[in-house]
Amino acid sequence: MPGILTFRPCDVIETAECWQIALTEEHRPSLLALSRQGLPLMRISAEINQSAKGGYIISPAKKERQATIIATGSEVHIAVAAQKKLEQEGINVAVVSMPCTELFEEQSLNYQLEVLGNKPVISIEAGSTFGWNRYAQKTIGIDTFGASAPADKLYEFYGLTADHLAKEVKEFITKK
Repeated sequence: MPGILTFRPCDVIETAECWQIALTEEHRPSLLALSRQGLPLMRISAEINQSAKGGYIISPAKKERQATIIATGSEVHIAVAAQKKLEQEGINVAVVSMPCTELFEEQSLNYQLEVLGNKPVISIEAGSTFGWNRYAQKTIGIDTFGASAPADKLYEFYGLTADHLAKEVKEFITKK
C-alpha cells in the first residue's frame, strides 16, 4: 500500500524494533503484521535497531556467499534452517531478514547491494510472491488464497520448509 510502512518481524526483537520505528515515524502510518505462530528467537542482541534499514543480513554466509535467501516474518527461521542444511553440503548462503521493504528501498544502492550480494537471490514468503522479484531471481511463496489448515501442514503442502527451500536453492544455483 502506498504511503504506509508495512512491518513483518521475525521475532520478539524485530517486533520491538519495528514498534519503535512505528512510534517515532512522523510522516506515514505503520502496519505490523504479526504471526500467530510461536516463533524462535532469531537474534540475541538489540543494541542496534537492524530493522530501521528495512532489511539486513541476519545470518551471514560462513565462507564466500554463493546465494542469498531473503525472508520475512515467520519464514526467517526456515531460511536459517535451510542455510544450515546447505552449509552441510558445502553451499554457503547468507540470509537476509526483510521486515520492511519500504524502508529497505529508501537505503542507498550501495547498502542494498551489500545486503543482497552479487550472487543469485531466492525469496521465501508465506504470502504472495508478488513484489519479491524486485530483489530475487527466484521466489517461493503461496500465490493462492483460501487454504485452511494448521500452519505446519500448509507450509509442508506449499513447500515452505527448510528441506524444500534448501533443495530449491541448490537446484537454482547449480543452473546458473
